[in-house]
Amino acid sequence: MAANKAPFVLTLDADFLNSLPESGAVNALEMFLEQVLARRDSFVVTMTQAIEWMQRPVTLANINNFTPWQCRYRIHQPIRPCENPSICSYPRTATQSMAHSFRVCGSCPSVYPWLNDPLGQNQGKELPYGKRS
Repeated sequence: MAANKAPFVLTLDADFLNSLPESGAVNALEMFLEQVLARRDSFVVTMTQAIEWMQRPVTLANINNFTPWQCRYRIHQPIRPCENPSICSYPRTATQSMAHSFRVCGSCPSVYPWLNDPLGQNQGKELPYGKRS
Protein backbone atom coordinates (compact mmCIF):
# COMPACT_ATOMS: atom_id res chain seq x y z
CA MET A 1 0.00 0.00 0.00
CA ALA A 2 1.40 3.43 -0.94
CA ALA A 3 1.77 6.07 1.72
CA ASN A 4 -0.29 9.24 1.61
CA LYS A 5 2.07 12.15 0.97
CA ALA A 6 -0.61 14.85 1.02
CA PRO A 7 0.25 17.76 3.32
CA PHE A 8 -1.89 18.26 6.40
CA VAL A 9 -2.30 22.00 6.95
CA LEU A 10 -2.47 23.10 10.56
CA THR A 11 -3.59 26.72 10.86
CA LEU A 12 -3.36 28.29 14.30
CA ASP A 13 -4.12 31.67 15.76
CA ALA A 14 -4.06 33.24 19.21
CA ASP A 15 -7.81 32.70 19.70
CA PHE A 16 -7.36 28.95 19.29
CA LEU A 17 -4.34 28.82 21.59
CA ASN A 18 -6.30 30.70 24.27
CA SER A 19 -9.57 28.79 23.76
CA LEU A 20 -9.17 26.31 26.63
CA PRO A 21 -8.42 27.17 30.26
CA GLU A 22 -5.02 26.54 31.83
CA SER A 23 -3.18 26.38 28.49
CA GLY A 24 -5.26 23.37 27.44
CA ALA A 25 -5.02 24.13 23.72
CA VAL A 26 -1.28 24.72 23.91
CA ASN A 27 -0.81 21.45 25.81
CA ALA A 28 -2.94 19.57 23.26
CA LEU A 29 -0.93 21.09 20.41
CA GLU A 30 2.35 20.09 22.08
CA MET A 31 1.10 16.51 22.51
CA PHE A 32 -0.01 16.39 18.87
CA LEU A 33 3.36 17.71 17.63
CA GLU A 34 5.27 15.25 19.82
CA GLN A 35 3.29 12.37 18.28
CA VAL A 36 3.83 13.66 14.73
CA LEU A 37 7.55 14.25 15.24
CA ALA A 38 8.01 10.79 16.78
CA ARG A 39 7.23 9.33 13.35
CA ARG A 40 10.14 8.92 10.94
CA ASP A 41 7.96 9.79 7.94
CA SER A 42 6.21 12.94 9.19
CA PHE A 43 7.58 16.46 9.26
CA VAL A 44 6.50 19.89 10.45
CA VAL A 45 7.38 22.44 7.77
CA THR A 46 6.19 25.81 6.52
CA MET A 47 3.91 26.12 3.49
CA THR A 48 6.86 27.42 1.47
CA GLN A 49 8.93 24.37 2.45
CA ALA A 50 6.06 22.03 1.51
CA ILE A 51 5.78 23.66 -1.92
CA GLU A 52 9.56 23.33 -2.39
CA TRP A 53 9.26 19.58 -1.73
CA MET A 54 6.30 19.25 -4.13
CA GLN A 55 8.33 20.99 -6.84
CA ARG A 56 11.47 18.93 -6.15
CA PRO A 57 10.47 15.81 -4.19
CA VAL A 58 13.18 13.70 -2.60
CA THR A 59 12.97 10.24 -1.07
CA LEU A 60 12.60 9.73 2.64
CA ALA A 61 16.15 8.34 2.70
CA ASN A 62 17.45 11.71 1.42
CA ILE A 63 15.08 14.08 3.21
CA ASN A 64 17.63 15.11 5.87
CA ASN A 65 19.79 16.58 3.10
CA PHE A 66 16.93 18.48 1.43
CA THR A 67 18.23 22.06 1.56
CA PRO A 68 14.85 23.89 1.80
CA TRP A 69 14.09 21.93 4.98
CA GLN A 70 17.32 22.74 6.77
CA CYS A 71 16.72 24.70 9.95
CA ARG A 72 18.50 28.04 9.69
CA TYR A 73 17.34 29.50 12.98
CA ARG A 74 18.15 28.12 16.39
CA ILE A 75 17.10 29.46 19.75
CA HIS A 76 20.21 29.61 21.90
CA GLN A 77 18.73 31.31 24.93
CA PRO A 78 15.69 30.71 27.10
CA ILE A 79 12.43 32.28 25.96
CA ARG A 80 11.37 35.17 28.19
CA PRO A 81 7.93 36.77 28.52
CA CYS A 82 7.33 39.78 26.27
CA GLU A 83 7.84 43.12 28.01
CA ASN A 84 6.44 45.32 25.22
CA PRO A 85 3.53 43.57 23.44
CA SER A 86 1.71 45.22 20.52
CA ILE A 87 -1.47 44.48 18.60
CA CYS A 88 -0.85 45.13 14.91
CA SER A 89 -3.87 45.93 12.72
CA TYR A 90 -3.91 46.31 8.94
CA PRO A 91 -6.96 47.43 6.92
CA ARG A 92 -8.32 45.57 3.93
CA THR A 93 -6.49 46.42 0.70
CA ALA A 94 -7.13 45.85 -3.00
CA THR A 95 -5.13 42.59 -2.87
CA GLN A 96 -6.36 41.35 0.53
CA SER A 97 -9.95 40.26 1.02
CA MET A 98 -10.11 41.18 4.71
CA ALA A 99 -8.45 43.20 7.43
CA HIS A 100 -5.74 41.46 9.44
CA SER A 101 -4.46 41.80 12.98
CA PHE A 102 -2.02 39.91 15.17
CA ARG A 103 0.02 40.31 18.35
CA VAL A 104 3.79 40.71 18.46
CA CYS A 105 6.44 41.33 21.04
CA GLY A 106 7.82 44.73 20.03
CA SER A 107 6.73 47.19 17.38
CA CYS A 108 4.45 46.43 14.44
CA PRO A 109 5.82 46.11 10.91
CA SER A 110 4.95 48.98 8.57
CA VAL A 111 3.05 46.61 6.25
CA TYR A 112 1.34 43.28 6.82
CA PRO A 113 3.95 40.46 6.68
CA TRP A 114 3.48 38.11 3.76
CA LEU A 115 5.17 35.32 1.82
CA ASN A 116 8.79 36.23 1.05
CA ASP A 117 8.41 39.29 3.32
CA PRO A 118 7.91 37.81 6.81
CA LEU A 119 9.18 40.97 8.54
CA GLY A 120 6.67 43.24 6.76
CA GLN A 121 9.28 45.48 5.18
CA ASN A 122 7.40 45.77 1.86
CA GLN A 123 10.20 43.88 0.16
CA GLY A 124 10.52 40.53 -1.53
CA LYS A 125 8.99 39.03 -4.63
CA GLU A 126 5.85 40.40 -6.19
CA LEU A 127 2.80 38.32 -5.42
CA PRO A 128 1.34 36.49 -8.41
CA TYR A 129 -2.10 38.12 -8.04
CA GLY A 130 -1.12 41.76 -7.61
CA LYS A 131 1.34 44.38 -6.51
CA ARG A 132 2.45 44.83 -2.94
CA SER A 133 1.01 47.78 -1.06
